[in-house]
Amino acid sequence: MSIIQTIRIFIFYLCLGGSALLWCSLSFFVAPFLPFKQRYRFINVYWCRFALLLVRSILGIKVKVSGQEHVPETPCVIISNHQSTWETFFLSAYFSPLSQVLKRELLYVPFFGWAMAMLRPIAIDRDNPKAALNHIAKKGDELLKDKVWVLIFPEGTRVPYGKVGKFTRGG
Repeated sequence: MSIIQTIRIFIFYLCLGGSALLWCSLSFFVAPFLPFKQRYRFINVYWCRFALLLVRSILGIKVKVSGQEHVPETPCVIISNHQSTWETFFLSAYFSPLSQVLKRELLYVPFFGWAMAMLRPIAIDRDNPKAALNHIAKKGDELLKDKVWVLIFPEGTRVPYGKVGKFTRGG
């Protein structure tokens, strides 16, 4: 990796971390007073679009989406590979409002987790797979009935590009 790439990556993460701290702090005071769909847009869509702007402008990564005509108009379950943070930004901005299946511990991360908790996530205990599966099914059904997209990464964690992890039953 060249020194220029290293500097660009450092600047990207500095801007991303700073914006997350600022945006999540602001969201903590503003978002509780908004209805869910507006809260989702305020917390997630605007920040994720900003993160994608950083990806494009600092890292020079451009995105081309094909196959949009195959995406249903009504919310459904989205099953995605989890290879980086990028797809989380993209999918959260593209499908709105969206609820993610995530490990419960993420909600305890200061600022970020607190903001995520306001987005009606499906927070699961990965140490209890049977209860987690029941929780995903019950809460996922409720969210779909409320016209909220549901995102799940069935491998349960990030998997390097080109690799396939073990798929959980949640998806």
